Amino acid sequence: MAEPRRVALWSPEALDDRERIWDYYVQIAGRHTAEKLLREIAEVIGLLEEHPFAAERETNYAPGCVRLPRRLMSSSIGS
Repeated sequence: MAEPRRVALWSPEALDDRERIWDYYVQIAGRHTAEKLLREIAEVIGLLEEHPFAAERETNYAPGCVRLPRRLMSSSIGS
C-alpha cells in the first residue's frame, strides 16, 4: 500500500511572509512576477512534500532552516 502524501504545514509567520512577498513583488515588478514567484515557492514546497528526507540542515540561517540539494532542484524550477 502506498504511503500517504505528506503535506507541508505553514506556520503563521510563513503565511505572513508569503503575503509580504506577494505585496512587495506586486508593487515593484507587477502581478505576473508576483504570481510566478509564489508558484516557484509552491513548487519547492511540493519537492519537500515529495522528498521530505532530501532536505539538508542549513546552519547559516535561522534555526530549523533546510535546503534542497541542487540535484533535486535541477529537475524543477530555474536551476
